[in-house]
Amino acid sequence: CQPRGARIQSVLSVHRARASYRTMRAPMLALAFIASRLRGASAEGGAPINAQLIRTTWGVPEFEHPSRWKEWMLATANGPIAYAGIEAPTWVPCLGAPIYESRGLAHGCNATRAALFRDALAASSLFYVAQIHVCGVPIQSASVEDALSSLEAQANLAKDLGASLLNVHDGVDIWSDDDVLAYFKGALEIERKVGLPMAHETHRTRALATPRTTLLVLDAFPEVKLTADLSHWVIAAERAFDFPSDAVWWPPVLAAVANATVLTHSRVGSAEAIQVNDPSAPEHQDLIAIYESWWNIIWSRQHARGVPVLVEPEFGPAPYLPTAPHTDWPLADLAKAVEYMSTRQLRRIENGECRVW
Repeated sequence: CQPRGARIQSVLSVHRARASYRTMRAPMLALAFIASRLRGASAEGGAPINAQLIRTTWGVPEFEHPSRWKEWMLATANGPIAYAGIEAPTWVPCLGAPIYESRGLAHGCNATRAALFRDALAASSLFYVAQIHVCGVPIQSASVEDALSSLEAQANLAKDLGASLLNVHDGVDIWSDDDVLAYFKGALEIERKVGLPMAHETHRTRALATPRTTLLVLDAFPEVKLTADLSHWVIAAERAFDFPSDAVWWPPVLAAVANATVLTHSRVGSAEAIQVNDPSAPEHQDLIAIYESWWNIIWSRQHARGVPVLVEPEFGPAPYLPTAPHTDWPLADLAKAVEYMSTRQLRRIENGECRVW
């Protein structure tokens, strides 16, 4: 699981030496804007971890109707949990996924819907995490050139929609190491050009589908930021990295991920399923405890770096949410699952249970 031409320990030394991000231009200013919205004290003096919750719009019925966006966002910002931001793919407010024709990539947005979306954000004071699916879903091109064109187009679109942070699903999992490195070199250039921070998600089917490739990228480009969704790695590896053989390589990998993470998708998946049916069920508590031990390391490291701790319980609808046979009826209430995990993680953070020193 070591990246080409580097040992895992070299990855760790690079990241431990990095007290702050190397890129101190517009992307860092956008993260500073998010940080200014956080509650509580600074990271100095052993202060509590500052964290804010992001609400996913995935599987939210109200989000299918632009006329209900403002009402839903106001309720999300001012409800019992009081989320600070939302995440939605760019194509949700823009009505329809990007259109691809040969090597040309067309990305556009319905002006009326975009205006309604910006108005709802302004009224609610929520910040927007724009999810970018490079080359669409399903992925329409495996070309690095197409991927970078798609990334830049959607990043500019997200900026126009009022995004503060981009969560990017990058490339494809079959890229060579050279392709991966060429893409992320270009992605960093686009990040600086657009002026918004990009968090690249550890996601199946994508360039960061494995710990090995992720370490390759972080070794070559320490300024790359991550969205840590470790459920994708768990199901792909078919274990929660608890085999005896994992004891050597998993802790340093997790440390490297913690040093690069700016957003955590706090969804819990098992070795056989991308998402547990109901995170409040007693049979899932041992697995959730494993994930929480990982998140503790990530959030403590973010806190020590002075980076905003953004937590998003990204539980999704079917087929992520298991369903009953024949009826296809969901086995659990999606909204309650998100609410449970949001409340649980916020309580743990506020109680000081996530500090790792």
